[in-house]
Formats: sequence, C-alpha cells, structure tokens
Amino acid sequence: MAITHSQQQLFLDYRQPGNAFDFLLANDVDNSNPVVQAENLNWLHYLMNFGTITAGQDDANFDSIRIDAVDFIHNDTIQRTYDYLCDAYQVQQSEAKANQHISLVEAGLDAGTSTIHNDALIESNLREAATLSLTNEPGKNKPLTNMLQDVDGGTLIADHTQNSTENQATPNYSIIHAHDKGVQEKVGAAITDATGADWTNFTDEQLKAGLELFYKDQRATNKKYNSYNIPSIYALMLTNKDTVPRMYYGDMYQDNGQYMANKSIYYDALVSLMTVRKSYVSGGQTMSVDNHGLLKSVRFGKDAMTANDLGTSATRTEGLGVIIGNDPKLQLNDSYKVTLDMGAAHKNQKYRAVILTTRDGLATFNSDQAPTAWTNDQGTLTFSNQEINGQDNTQIRSVANPQVSGYLAVWVPVGASDNQDARTAATTTENHDGKVLHSNAALDSNLIYEGFSNFQPKATTKDELTNVVIAKNADFFNNWGITSFEMAPQYRSSGDHTFLDSTIDNGYAFTDRYDLGFNTPTKYGTDGDLRAAIQALHHANMQVMADVVDNQVYNLPGKEVVSATRAGVYGNDDATGFGTQLYVTNSVGGGQYQEKYAGQYLEALKAKYPDLFEGKAYDYWYKNYANDGSNPYYTLSHGDRESIPADVAIKQWSAKYMNGTNVLGNGMGYVLKDWHNGQYFKLDGDKSTLPQI
Repeated sequence: MAITHSQQQLFLDYRQPGNAFDFLLANDVDNSNPVVQAENLNWLHYLMNFGTITAGQDDANFDSIRIDAVDFIHNDTIQRTYDYLCDAYQVQQSEAKANQHISLVEAGLDAGTSTIHNDALIESNLREAATLSLTNEPGKNKPLTNMLQDVDGGTLIADHTQNSTENQATPNYSIIHAHDKGVQEKVGAAITDATGADWTNFTDEQLKAGLELFYKDQRATNKKYNSYNIPSIYALMLTNKDTVPRMYYGDMYQDNGQYMANKSIYYDALVSLMTVRKSYVSGGQTMSVDNHGLLKSVRFGKDAMTANDLGTSATRTEGLGVIIGNDPKLQLNDSYKVTLDMGAAHKNQKYRAVILTTRDGLATFNSDQAPTAWTNDQGTLTFSNQEINGQDNTQIRSVANPQVSGYLAVWVPVGASDNQDARTAATTTENHDGKVLHSNAALDSNLIYEGFSNFQPKATTKDELTNVVIAKNADFFNNWGITSFEMAPQYRSSGDHTFLDSTIDNGYAFTDRYDLGFNTPTKYGTDGDLRAAIQALHHANMQVMADVVDNQVYNLPGKEVVSATRAGVYGNDDATGFGTQLYVTNSVGGGQYQEKYAGQYLEALKAKYPDLFEGKAYDYWYKNYANDGSNPYYTLSHGDRESIPADVAIKQWSAKYMNGTNVLGNGMGYVLKDWHNGQYFKLDGDKSTLPQI
C-alpha cells in the first residue's frame, strides 16, 4: 500500500530527527479517497447526533469536536468536516452560534484548512515557550521573554505585550499538558525505572509502582519526571488575552486512584486561578519582563483596553496582576522595586492576593480576607524584598519548593461581589466576513477542560466509571468556569498491549469506531453512561466536545496480501532500493457497529447538504522547512477536492481504503529481513549503516 502523493505533503510537517515510524500508528486511513471521505462524514454525523440516533435523546448529542492528529489527515477531509459543522450548526452566521460549537485541532498554524476561515482553535506556542522558560530545573530555563508573544514559524498568533485590540489574533487555545503531551513519556520513564517494564506494555501493578514514583517526584523540590512551575504556567494561560485556555485533568487529579479521587498538589492553585478567571479576567493586557528577569502581566478590567482608559464602574472591580520568576536563586536588593501598572481606572485602590509564594509552597486566598497592597495615585502596585503591612509572605522572595521554582503572585482588586462574572457573552449579530471564530472578549471567555488522562485506572465498580463520575460533578465543573468539556475518545480499545494506547485502553486503539460502549462498558462506561454525562454537562450550561480520530483504525482481524512500499518517517517513499514487496497485513474488518451504521446517513445528508458531496476548490496554509529541517515558514496553498459518493458504504475496512500500516510493530526502523534467522536489519537514521548484502 504505497502512500499517496497528497498524503506525503501532510507527513512533511512531522520532521523530527530520530523518529522511526511509517505512520502515526496502526492502519493509516487514506483520507484522500472519496469513499473514505464519505464514510468520515457519515461517522461525524453519527457522533454529533449520538444521543438522537441511539436513544432519541436530543440533549445527549455532542456539540463540537477535537480533531486528533490533524497533520496526519488529508485536507479534503478536514475541509469537509468544517463544511459539515457550518451546514449543520450555521457556525459562520454569528459569534453566538460559533461559540456554542467551538472545535479545536491538535496542531498549530499548519493545521490544514483550519486557519483560513478560523474554523477551529489551533494551539498557541505557550507550551513550547513555557517548556523552554519555566519547566526546567534551576539554571536551565531560558529568559521569560519567550512568553511575551505566541509565534509559530515566525508567524504571530497573539501578542500579549501591548494588547488593546479585538479580532486581530488568530483564534487559538493554550495548553501545557494533554493526555499525550508532556506527561506520558515521563510517566513511562517512571514505570521503567520502578519496575524495568517496557513503558508501552506493562501490568496494572507495574503501572501502580510507576505512578507512585511519579507522584513522589511531583512532591519533591528537585524533580526528575515532572515539570517545574506548573501553577505559574497556568497563571499565564488563564489570564492571557486572545487565547482560550485548555485545562488538563491530569494536572488537577492524580492517576493513582479512581476518577477525581486524588487531587494533585496543584489542585488548590488551579481552582483558585479558574475562579479568578471567571470573576476578574477582562480588558486589555500588557506584559513585560523587567531587568531582573521577572515577568509582569496586567489585565485592566472590562471597558479598559489600555492603562490610560478610565473605563466604567465595572472596571474598578475587575482586572488583575501576575508576577512570575523562573530563578529560585534570584536576590533583590533593598532598593529594587517591582511595579505593576494596573491602569488609571485603578488609582488609589486596595488589592488583595489570590496566590503568593511561600517557602514551602503556594498560599491561596479565595476572599478579600487576604494580604493586601494599595495602588498609588497613578494606579501602580509596588513590591520589593521587604515586608508589606507586616505580612512576611507578601514580599517578593524567590524560592525552590515542590510547586514553584522561582516566584509566583497573583493580585486582584478588593471589593468585588461574590457572584461577579467578568466574562463576555457572544453577540448574535450576523457575520459577513466569512470567518467562524473571532478572537475577542467573548471567545476569551471560554474555558476548555480535557476531562481525561491516559493512565486513569479501570473502574472497579459502576460508580467509579469516568462518565458516571462526570455526570455527578457537572455543576462542580461549571463552578470552575468550564464552558467546553472535552470527553475522552469513547471508542472501545483493542486491549491487545501491542502499543501504549492498547495497553491503557484510552479509546484511541479502536477497531470499531461506532462502538461507544454498547453491551459492555468501555474504560469510561456504557453508551447510556455517555449519554447521561452529556446530558448532565448540558444541563450545567457546558458544551460537550467529541474526539474525532480520522486517521487510523487498529487491530483489524482479517488478513490480506498487499503490495507494500516502505515509507519513510515523513511519509515519503523510502529510498532503500528494496522496492515493492508483497506483504501480509491485518487490514480487513471493522466490527458489528461499523457494519450496522456505516453509510446509513449518506443519502439523507446529501439531500439536506448537497454541497458536502460536491467538488470544491479551497485554500490552506502549508508548512515548509529550510533544507536542514529548521526555520519553518508558511505558504498559501490550494486544494481541489473531488465529489464523493453517497451510495457506497464501508461496512468493513480493507487495504484499498488505507495508505499503509505500521508493519505490525516493526515500523520504519526495519527495512529488510534476514531470512536465515528471521531477524530484521534496523535502520538507525543513517542509511549508510545498512548491512552490505
């Protein structure tokens, strides 16, 4: 199954030296195939109408999607997905409609067609910048100036330094961790160190031992497996303008216990920050780094876009200031002052602490009964290395403790009502600019919660099932200010332990993507538990996001002989000189619900939304690289999709619908077999090391 030319272009975005895989994993679905594109539409419609289709429950339908591994999906499929959302929900008509169905992609500016019409949130560069400037052991962090702007490949996504505009930034979300980003490899290392097990294939007891070591490390000042300064990173994520924060379950809760059973050491700080976001974060923003390397970020409050704006009566009780340091050895002399210019609207005003750094950790304050400080007649808060109002923990003093390596403080105005809500509702005014999402105060008012982690243990009782617990805690999430709840991929995992996803049963290693817990529970629950969780979240005023995985199916039971050409790490044909081989691969199957639902809605969709099935020219940004693989830049490229059929149903997958396979675990790293002993010769990245035959 040779890779198509069009798919080659998509794989070019994953130029990471040292990688050794043919495709992302499993059987790589050929999303350039018009029949597959039709099947993807059928499946997307099934997901978005899951409650209605399976139980006649309209309030148990998903509202939006996260597109998994979008760089591995053909642009025709991505673009048709957005066309479906536009047709089904009219998300392009107004900001209110768009904000009711916010979707996101697992990628940055290179995410196919995502940024042409702002169809979905892309990832900002906060994670990359924070990884360089905040997460490392003392002495190895880069300056905090990295945090001032969101830049991807030289292209500005958002500027936080003097941000007084609306609808100028590219709609984006910010994360530091996700189920598969910044965590799973580190937990894997702890599993291996604790037990010697291969971290992609381990027992429940080995996972328990690894997690015990991982969380012991999290509670240590000097860390081996965990990132430093997680609360400081969230302080920026949750207060920055022109981004939608995406909270991660695994930073709130630990995995060495049932769902939501064990809180992380960061829990109190992160809850305080989410609560503060809902009540205080609004208005324009300034961000800078002073000559001691301390980052200072200020939001001015509603109706004040610059420091000179006097705003309105609402401005006075909103806004906030953040101070962050990344050097635990920083010493301020007695004459040095740290100032936060809170703006003219906040002259001669009393402020109180939300979070302060102490010798042992973080102190959090959830009312006006907290350490205080006053602005002067210019609206400036001033701090130093001295005590303020006799409070030892109000002075700026860098520390090293399990939560902070450097310094963190967050300050808000005193006097806000207990139910103050600084968020902005989206307008119902009709759009005429062709864009779906608009980067403004209404979009900023959203908060996404990735409500699962990879290493969550399997439930031992029905009451412990993830979706059962979610349903019971919907109001709890709403109180945090969550507006979009991102569900785990609800698909039944193969459980064959041939890859990490099929060891932890996280929902990505699936064979039948229509099986969302029928008959027996998945790791997260039954189909009924899923519907109940969606209903509860809806009743608590949240939208619910489905995880869409177009690029793969896993562990298909049927075999067939195919003509296979080795593909390189970038998806291109590998120039090994070994040519095309006949290969027996597991590429046939799909499951009983694939058989039941595949193609079932195509005729109705074509009748209702004929444009989805028609050919169409479209634009997308394509990520290019210099010859050495560095210095990415973007080129506006053009696609021309074919029409797709409504009368062909993929009742079971087969090679004709695939680009290729991960060679059943052998992958790109193995290019030739020694037929005398059955061993494969390994390619380590330098073709000159191949054995001479």
